[in-house]
Amino acid sequence: MSYAKDIKGFSMYPTYRASLALLSDTERGQLLMSLFDYYDGQDTSHTLPPAAQMAFTFISARMEQDKTLYQSR
Repeated sequence: MSYAKDIKGFSMYPTYRASLALLSDTERGQLLMSLFDYYDGQDTSHTLPPAAQMAFTFISARMEQDKTLYQSR
């Protein structure tokens, strides 16, 4: 799924901290770039290491929930 272009960004929540702490700095960087790709309409999560893929799944699902809430306002 791609993010709607009228949405100007996405949120990072403190609840992600525990999951992100389990990743290396490199994996966190790869995850962040994959989230930006997802925002731009490309799903590059398949290129992530397994632990980062799991974090991506949780974060991208929240991004979709946030998008739905934003569009309903």
